[in-house]
This record gives sequence, C-alpha cells and structure tokens, in this order.
Amino acid sequence: MQPDKTCVEDSCNATIEKKAFGRQRKIEETFGVYRRLAIAQTTNHEIAQVCQDGGAATALLFVAMEKGIIDAALITGTHPEKPFYPVLKMATKPAEILDAAGSKYTCSQNPITLAAEAKKQGKSKVAFVGMPCQILAFRRLQMVNPPRLDFVRYSLGLMCSGCFSYELITEFIQKKVGIDLRSIVKINIKQRLLITTNAGVTPIPLSEINQYKQKGCLYCRDFSSELADISVGGIGLDGWSFTVVRSEKGEELFVNAEKAGFLRTKPVGLNEGALKLLIKLSQKKNRLE
Repeated sequence: MQPDKTCVEDSCNATIEKKAFGRQRKIEETFGVYRRLAIAQTTNHEIAQVCQDGGAATALLFVAMEKGIIDAALITGTHPEKPFYPVLKMATKPAEILDAAGSKYTCSQNPITLAAEAKKQGKSKVAFVGMPCQILAFRRLQMVNPPRLDFVRYSLGLMCSGCFSYELITEFIQKKVGIDLRSIVKINIKQRLLITTNAGVTPIPLSEINQYKQKGCLYCRDFSSELADISVGGIGLDGWSFTVVRSEKGEELFVNAEKAGFLRTKPVGLNEGALKLLIKLSQKKNRLE
C-alpha cells in the first residue's frame, strides 16, 4: 500500500515548522504558525508610490538593506521590454528593491535559484521573496543540506491563490478586454482582477480568468506562505498589508522596520474582515471547506 501523499506532505511540513519556528502549528492555526498578526503600511513615500498594497514586503527589505541586516535580496522584477513579465533579480541596493516592487501575478522561476550567484559574490546575509510553492522549495532545501543555504537569513512569503500563464493572461487582456499592456499602470486582485490605466480601472470577474492559471496551482494547499518567516498579502484591505509574523527572526526584522519608522501598524482587530478572509482562503486552499 502506498502512503497517502497528503499525509506525507503534512508530516514533512510539520518537520519544517519545528525547525523554522521551534514548534508545530496548533490545530486552531488555520493559516500556519505565527507569533504576531498586524496590518501594516509603509511610511516611505517612494515605496508607497510603487507598492502593491501597503508596501510591507518592500519596506522590510528596504530598511533591512539600509541598516546592513541583509546584503542582498533575491526578488522578482519586471522585464524591461515585456510589461509585467517576471524576471529574477539579486538586489544589492535599496533602489533595486524599490524598482522591483509590485505583484506580477504570472509564474517566475524560484528566486532561490540565484542563491549560488549570491554566495559566489560573497553575500552572507540574504533575504528572498517568494510564493508559497517557492518558500516550500527553499525550506526543503534547508532540510536536505542546511550548510549550503545558511547565508539565506530571511524568507518573505506572498499570499497566493494561484499564478497565471503570462502568455494566456496577457492575450486575454489585450485581445478580449482590449487593453494595451504598455498602458497598464497596475494590476491587482480584490475579488476581481483590477486593471488600472491612466483612463481608469477595468474590473474583470475572476471567473473569466481562472482558466488561465498554471495547472500546478490546482494542487497547491498553501495560500498564505505558511513556511515563510513573514507572510504578506493585501487581502480585503485597501492600501494596507496583512502581515503574519511567524518566526523569531522574522519578528526581529519586523520590529526593526517599525522602530526605523518605515512601517506603521494597527491591530488586526480593527479589521476583522481581513482575518476572516485569510482563514476562509486558507481553508479553501487546504481543502478544508
């Protein structure tokens, strides 16, 4: 009899949790282990101009690099000639982090594949930003051979319901919606796909674009990047980021950003709708509802 794949996966994740967070999740922790929940927003004007929601992930990396907490960030930027096409970047300056701000919503390579290059360049304090699947890959690599990744100090995870095929979603936007990709200022998902141009915002029902998601996303059970040091998402919020601080070192990073004045925060209790949405989406992704 073959072992149940879900049970094997859960067992593996539990082992990773114990190593990364010092304990396994509790039954009531639907979206994974956490030490603190907060709604956060950057106070930096430059970040606020280009960020996706509250700019928490960008602010955390920005201040960490300014203070020398990290010497490189493995992130996903945008191709200079293909609008919203994701490309891997190793940022070594705050300005390079700023340049990569904002969500892409299409699949990219795992930023951790740049780790070898970072090590080659002598980087010893590295952070990286990834989707739930990418965070999982990183954690599993840590488990297999920790010495090879001990220079990767922090992982920031983005909340994700699934990534789209670049070719299919851009073809849909251009041919069926009639929007030139070069005219798009921002793309966001808030119960609908919201495409912002200088002419205004075009809302598109998710039911029209779900067919363009990557097939592998159908098997993912992690919405909130449950194995990251800090998870970030704009769920149910306008101009703010919902942050789930999971590890001790993640909490230190978050507190440093607050003390430096790069982040303002407010209790999750002031917006219970966002928390309820996080629980709902986590349960849905984990096949619990």
